[in-house]
Amino acid sequence: MLKRPHRLMNAASGVWAITLLSFSAVAAPAVKEVQFAPGTSSAKVSGIVAGKNDVCYRLSAKEGQTIKVTAKTERKTTYFNVTPPGSGEDIFIGSSLGSEFEGKLPATGAYTITVYQMGAAASENKTSKYDLEISITGGGAAPATAPAVPATPAASPKPAAKEVKFAPGASSAKINGTIAGKNDVLYTVSANEGQTMKVSATTQRKTTYFNVTPPNSEEALFIGSILGSPFEGKLPATGAYTITVYQMGAAASENKTSKYDLEISITGG
Repeated sequence: MLKRPHRLMNAASGVWAITLLSFSAVAAPAVKEVQFAPGTSSAKVSGIVAGKNDVCYRLSAKEGQTIKVTAKTERKTTYFNVTPPGSGEDIFIGSSLGSEFEGKLPATGAYTITVYQMGAAASENKTSKYDLEISITGGGAAPATAPAVPATPAASPKPAAKEVKFAPGASSAKINGTIAGKNDVLYTVSANEGQTMKVSATTQRKTTYFNVTPPNSEEALFIGSILGSPFEGKLPATGAYTITVYQMGAAASENKTSKYDLEISITGG
């Protein structure tokens, strides 16, 4: 698992947006298996995170089970994210949502819990002690140990992006398409710093989402699987923004299709 920039969410005009923080890549951290004692559904783990390094934990769970993760940390800028199996998108981002996550899981497989720091503690290479309490309940017991899978899965080829063009004098466009399985559909649209972007989606399946990524970045400005639809916010940079349509859960793993309609507008500036 490569070190990725982490995401912050800020409320703006009643809409959640995500502020980009950029970090350079570091060596992939080792992944520690979380084991539950026989007959139990929870475990406690403790450790120390240093600077910009991540500490990663992995455990198995089934679709529909409930995961709960609670963190106690030495520093307020120490957080954790939760990432589902076979995905590069977090279903929980601690730097925006706090120190406790509880929710039903979208897929069966190995989930990753990543502990990390932000702010001065990260940039000044400070350390922070932490304690995590992790539980999996409902839907039958998950395996005590996650299956052996590579810590860094091979990346899928990135699909070609389709450029969105507005008609002369227009500030919006409507596009539609069909997405299949775990494939992504990418669109790019050019905008200027300070302009306002709005993207709304109508989808055939509830597990079809879109993300918005700023120019020259790998980190989403908006994550639809967490924040829903629509997205509206001021843009942090000038350039080509990427709108990625994707599926999660059974629709993705069972290679189902989903029709979608997007409405994209750029105003102001």
